[in-house]
Amino acid sequence: MINLKLANILIDIVEIKKSSPGDKKMLLSLTKAARTLRDAPESIEKIYSSGKLKGLTGMDEQAYKLIKEYLDTGGIGLYEELKSKYSENLIRLVRISGLGKKRMFKIYDTFNIKSLEDLKDKLVDNHRIAGVLEEGSSGENKAGESYTERLKQSIDYMESIRGMFPRWKVETYLNEIKNSLYKIKDIKRFLFVGSLRRKRSIVEDIDILIQPYFNNMSYDFERSKKLLGGIQSLNFIKRLLSSDIRKENISAKFETVFGIEVEFIISSARNWDVDMLYTTGSKKHIKKLEKIAQKKGYFKSGRINITGFPKNIREGTGNYLPADGNFYEKNIYSRLDLQYIPPELREDLGEIELAENFLVPSLLTMKDIKGDLHIHSRWSDGIISLDDMIERIKKFNYEYIAITDHSVNNYYGRGLDAKRVQ
Repeated sequence: MINLKLANILIDIVEIKKSSPGDKKMLLSLTKAARTLRDAPESIEKIYSSGKLKGLTGMDEQAYKLIKEYLDTGGIGLYEELKSKYSENLIRLVRISGLGKKRMFKIYDTFNIKSLEDLKDKLVDNHRIAGVLEEGSSGENKAGESYTERLKQSIDYMESIRGMFPRWKVETYLNEIKNSLYKIKDIKRFLFVGSLRRKRSIVEDIDILIQPYFNNMSYDFERSKKLLGGIQSLNFIKRLLSSDIRKENISAKFETVFGIEVEFIISSARNWDVDMLYTTGSKKHIKKLEKIAQKKGYFKSGRINITGFPKNIREGTGNYLPADGNFYEKNIYSRLDLQYIPPELREDLGEIELAENFLVPSLLTMKDIKGDLHIHSRWSDGIISLDDMIERIKKFNYEYIAITDHSVNNYYGRGLDAKRVQ
């Protein structure tokens, strides 16, 4: 996650330094460089070591120096200096709250707030904080209280995603993991499960369900442990963090070079469908399914127990079986007299009640998206060329797009004036 971490550092510098008029050009450069880092499919360390860093979009001399400093020393002096006044969390909160940097930094300075804990303590005294937030809010009496409530919600949200990562960034590592697993001859099939399979916007770790060739109707614990040992030697694994041995499967969690933990669960042919269900989650969804399974007699040894497929359901053919064939789980939902619920909906938000009445809606797919009405070009702060846009429009079969570059009022978005628009 070094790309994302470094991109956040550059944006944090921008947020604090925006009040210094002399730094405008540098901050514009850092904003573009941060976006390039964020979206780069390859690790910035690899890009730097290959000598291609300077060729990236928006990578001028100032941005290059700061990134080089971070990669060479593990830190950026300018950022450390800024952090001595405001903690990383306080800087990040400016962006999350949407209350504007002037309001936020005024609160920090007025109440001498140095950390998120300081801010939470001060928020106990709502009226004083509200008074500062209310200034300049067009005289609305309740504005300060409304802003204070938003600030509390922003802190709650920030704490709820601590240690988590955006799914889109995590997915950039999946091909490397897949290619490594394909080379292990004992693996028959595998599937990315957990919050990744449920398409959550932020995820805590990567969960991978594996069925080896040797785990068919019986479970070979010794060979399964040996398989985990082989996985530990893969080049993206740093070290073993923990292991969990259960009656029906064993699993191990590893630290990785990607900065996110990966858990491997070794399953079997007999338990693949139920293991797929349980490892996908969510916990609340599974708990409700378990209650239904208990009533229908499909609950044994602390979990849903449904084995065997109806005649109209068949496994895939060939040596490498399809991992995510929905028929595995469809059998479970069918036995529970429920309509099949796609992984994306398994959050206990009413989907089980809909499934009981066979009213689960169809999910949107990329084919349903007809266009994009919010695209920035390189004329302002976008990072892809017009030719790239056209290629992607063709790929997605879009009917329309709208380029929505910034106006001259947004300096840091390289806003266009009338002359540049022409």
